[in-house]
This record gives sequence, C-alpha cells and structure tokens, in this order.
Amino acid sequence: MNLRLALWSLALFAACLVLNTRHHAFPYFYHPDEPGKVEQLIEGEWNLHHPLLLLQSVKAFAAVTGTARAPQPLVEAGRVVSA
Repeated sequence: MNLRLALWSLALFAACLVLNTRHHAFPYFYHPDEPGKVEQLIEGEWNLHHPLLLLQSVKAFAAVTGTARAPQPLVEAGRVVSA
C-alpha cells in the first residue's frame, strides 16, 4: 500500500511540475522583478527586497544542476524552483 501511494505521489508531482513549467522560457526582462533577482544571484549580495528562501533555493538548485551564471538560465532555474 505504501509503495503504491508513493508511486502515485511521485507521478502526481512529476505531472504538476511538467504542467507548471511549460512555456516559462520567455525573456527575463518581461517581468519587472526578475532583473533585480537575477542581479542578486549573480553578484551574491542580497538587498532583502525579495524572498531570501527563494533566492537561496535557486542558488542551490543552480549549483547542483550546473546552471550557467547568466541572467536567462538563472531566471529559468528560478521559475522551476518556484513552480
């Protein structure tokens, strides 16, 4: 029973992640907050105007996945973490 529930939960998580990250490759400068967030990620200095948990999570996700330290790839990684 527990294995079955775990498999269903994993399948539901995967489906939701795929659905919530579709079409998230639009340019980062279209959203007013994203240039400031990506600047903080690249420079490593927080201005406390954005959620620190999100910024730290994106920083860790980018390090684990080997995401390039460029604006567009970091923003797309942030969108995946946020989803």
